[in-house]
Amino acid sequence: MTTLGQWLAILMACWCLVSDLFERRIPNLAVLVLALWALWLLPFNPLSLTLALLTLLLGLFAYHRGWCGAGDSKLLAVCLYGASGRWPELLLWMAFSGGVLSLVCLAYARFRPSPEPVTVPYGFAILWAASLTTPLFM
Repeated sequence: MTTLGQWLAILMACWCLVSDLFERRIPNLAVLVLALWALWLLPFNPLSLTLALLTLLLGLFAYHRGWCGAGDSKLLAVCLYGASGRWPELLLWMAFSGGVLSLVCLAYARFRPSPEPVTVPYGFAILWAASLTTPLFM
């Protein structure tokens, strides 16, 4: 049975997906709600928290260098905390789905040329992996 909290998490994930797909932005409010839900739902795990904070710091450094979006970094940190002990599985699913997504975006750009650079809505890959590995959406 799906609880109200799971519906809220799914709604926030859908908001992130749609926003990332059309605007290439992941709303801070949606990520905050997911983070609060994860902190409330899951027991405290120092390893997961350390991994999430390290991911957030590295992701914000990557954002500062222009390598990725800040929203992607924050969303990944929350999802890694939510995955708890299944974080290696989350990273593998994210890498696989992100690679497929990147190929689709490159193919689309090849057939529909644009002067804009090709960007990948990586929030989709992050949330796909999270939906398979975290109890937030199960």
